[in-house]
Formats: sequence, structure tokens, C-alpha cells
Amino acid sequence: MEVARFVVVLRNPKSVLVSNHIASYGTVTDYFDVVPTYDQSIDAMLTDSQDQHLYGTWFNHISTWWVNRDKMMGNIHFIFYEDMKKNMEDVIKGLGMFLNKNVSNDRIEKMVEYLQFEQMLKDSKTGKAFENFNLPVDADAFKCAHMRTGVIDDWKTKLTVAQSERMDEYLRPKLDKIGLEFQYE
Repeated sequence: MEVARFVVVLRNPKSVLVSNHIASYGTVTDYFDVVPTYDQSIDAMLTDSQDQHLYGTWFNHISTWWVNRDKMMGNIHFIFYEDMKKNMEDVIKGLGMFLNKNVSNDRIEKMVEYLQFEQMLKDSKTGKAFENFNLPVDADAFKCAHMRTGVIDDWKTKLTVAQSERMDEYLRPKLDKIGLEFQYE
């Protein structure tokens, strides 16, 4: 009998917050009388109250996968977005091993090239994800792009030092407790 296998992609919480904030509010400002601030988005993320979120909190979601990884008996593979940006070749090789697929070096090289953010931006098949969606006539085009920068530390352009430190104070003890570390740059 085949057993389900899971690939879980994780990204550092500061980048997740900024991406979620922009995706949630940056494209639909016409529907809000007042668009929430980053402080309000941080308030919503830094809570143990599951009923504050449609699908639970970010930490609850990622920690459930992480703490149960041993119970999954090798049927779960974690990929960190930051690792994809720093060394896509190793990420592809690791995923191939997890899926028991023998991937040639030539194929890996082509995949590494194809999966670069800049390449996807230029490619007519994937470039549409960078185009505006549901763009109101007077909207700022950059705000409505589905994919924005493709960099690891863009959160630094949106969050203040105080906001970053506040997230660290709340999340660091929780992440330390479950043994999960993220890269922020």
C-alpha cells in the first residue's frame, strides 16, 4: 500500500507576515475603509488564540508539521524558501532523493535555471503570475503583482526594527522549544 508523502515549504515568519499583509490588503484597498497597519497584522500573527485566524495561526500551522515529523516515518520533507534562494541545486537533489527519483545533473542544471525568480519573470508561461490581477483602474500596478521581489530579506523594507524585535520576542522562545530555525537574510 502506498503511503502519502508530504512536502512542506516553510518561509521565515517576517517574510510570511509581509507577503500575507500585501496579498491580503495591498490588492483590495478599495474594499476596506481603513487598511490594517503592519502593527495590526503583527498583532493578529502573534497570538495563541486560534479563533483569531480562519485556518489557525502561522506558528500553530508550521509547528504541527515540524513536531510530528518523526511520526511521519520519513514521509515528510521540509523545504525552506531561503534554501531555495541560496542553493536551489541542493534543494532539488534533496527533493529528488525524498521522492526516490534519480534526476540527472543536466536536468538539475536546467531546473535550477528555470526556477530562478528572474527567469520565471521573463518566461511567458510563468510571467503571468507577475502581472496584475483584479487591478482597479486607478491602482498602483506594483501593489497588485502576485509575485513581488523574490528576495529573502524584503521584510526589512516594510517592518521597523521595533516590529522585527517584537516578532523575535514572541516567536524565538516558541521556535527554540520545537527546535526550528529560520534564516532572515
